[in-house]
Amino acid sequence: MKYEVVITSGKSNQAPIGAFLKGDLVTLHLYEGSHTFENLQKDKFYILNTCSPYLIAKSVLDDSGDYEYLDKNGEKIPYLTDSFKVELIEIQNRKIVETKNEFGSSKLMIVEGKPIFEKILNCNTTPYNRADGAIVEMAVLYSRKCMISKEELKEEMDKLMKIIKKVGGTKYIELAKKLGV
Repeated sequence: MKYEVVITSGKSNQAPIGAFLKGDLVTLHLYEGSHTFENLQKDKFYILNTCSPYLIAKSVLDDSGDYEYLDKNGEKIPYLTDSFKVELIEIQNRKIVETKNEFGSSKLMIVEGKPIFEKILNCNTTPYNRADGAIVEMAVLYSRKCMISKEELKEEMDKLMKIIKKVGGTKYIELAKKLGV
């Protein structure tokens, strides 16, 4: 199954990613051109942060956040302190392939890893709100804004903004405004 998480790597880099979790194997698909792609080409470890939909959406904008660091053999690996749970993933395999779709061709790195350490940071559970899904969908659209027509992007963002204004709180509305293109 694919889950939305935030990956932290390098020197306080964070990225919202869809991670495939199957048994004790974590698989990421990263497109060339991101800091995360560059980091995971050379890093031996990264952190998989299980966190709120708000934090997932916020991480698409920049690398700001509250970080702590796990030490693994003298290497400091960043994680987000606002996460529910963090898992240290040891990279087992990398493979770079050329992909082609309606947007052109690009390099895709498939990264496979295994969890070697897990820490629960926050057991706070809140009920699901429709703004949670809408803010994540806005972040996905934001990350693909160069691949979607401006008209389609605006139409989809406007629909999601209506949901967030209807059922989201102030911080969701403020983040949605930043994501709205």
